[in-house]
Amino acid sequence: MPPKVSVNIACYNHEKYIGQALQSVLDQTFQDVEIFVLNNGSTDNSLRVIESYKDSRIHVESVFPNKQSTWAGRYLMEKSTGEYVALLCSDDVWEKDKLQKQVEYLNSHPQAGAVFTRVQPMGDRGQLIHNPKNHYHRQFNTLSNRTAPLWLRDIWQRADHSFCCSSALIRREVLKESNYYDVRLKYIQDMTLWADILTKHEVYILDEKLTKMRYFSNHTNLSAGSLKTSFAILNESFVLYEQFKKMKDIKQFLEFMPQTREYFSCLESQYIPFYLAILTIKACPKIHFKQAALKDLYDQMALKESRDSLERNFNFTHLDLYRLSEEFYPNVWKQNVLGRMFPFLKSRMSFK
Repeated sequence: MPPKVSVNIACYNHEKYIGQALQSVLDQTFQDVEIFVLNNGSTDNSLRVIESYKDSRIHVESVFPNKQSTWAGRYLMEKSTGEYVALLCSDDVWEKDKLQKQVEYLNSHPQAGAVFTRVQPMGDRGQLIHNPKNHYHRQFNTLSNRTAPLWLRDIWQRADHSFCCSSALIRREVLKESNYYDVRLKYIQDMTLWADILTKHEVYILDEKLTKMRYFSNHTNLSAGSLKTSFAILNESFVLYEQFKKMKDIKQFLEFMPQTREYFSCLESQYIPFYLAILTIKACPKIHFKQAALKDLYDQMALKESRDSLERNFNFTHLDLYRLSEEFYPNVWKQNVLGRMFPFLKSRMSFK
């Protein structure tokens, strides 16, 4: 019989920290677990540290060379078997009752696809960081719980999220219906997975700091900012944008984007991609989502049947697409989204 929880840990050159991560799993008050550790091409003594832990629940594999964290995450998902899947970065640590409280939550809340915890930032030597301006504190501890559409709206507005990967406990059945750890993505694979889950399920963050997350002041972790990283994230955001289109229920979409009622008189689920594209171009503060939305409009206009439907219901034609394309970049660079386009939208489309 499979264990209740699979704990998945990918390790790359974390000989200083992987032991603490593993010990925090073994010390959990909830013990019905299997632990899969992938030594992902480490060139230090990580594997030696991992293999020093003798517990029948620990399963260790190694690959060479390093295949990056997204590939490792997907590989571990496919190897593990538990009803619930817990993710832990090899330099982070759990409080002893972390899994116990999360398992109890998922057991009693069948509508929840995943549950997270708040985060206690710590330094490279394990020292706790209590500065409220710390990046991890601001990202993972400040936003209150909300419905799935409102969590999605937060991701759409900020191109960021409030869910710590090392704190996640996810139903396996929810992962199976998602495109978990899309190997096309190097930097925003977690956020894209959370957005995918949120289009179908509620999630919740326990208001306790049950996960200690390692913060490196010199920004040596993978998601640290750089010009090269920024370009990659811009490109990967096209995949993230696709997750918003997975909403199929018009009520859910209207909670995600309430201004839809203000601009469109025809409200039907089949037109969610069109509403999303237009309102993203009009109102989203993130240029990469705007570019993805414009490209999606081109895709929607590729088929005659779709063009006829948009013209019939919204008076939107190929001429309007031309104008959106011509005016897109001038308005973006001026930080005056839609600018001259806004009067055109009010007069040409079926807004209230």
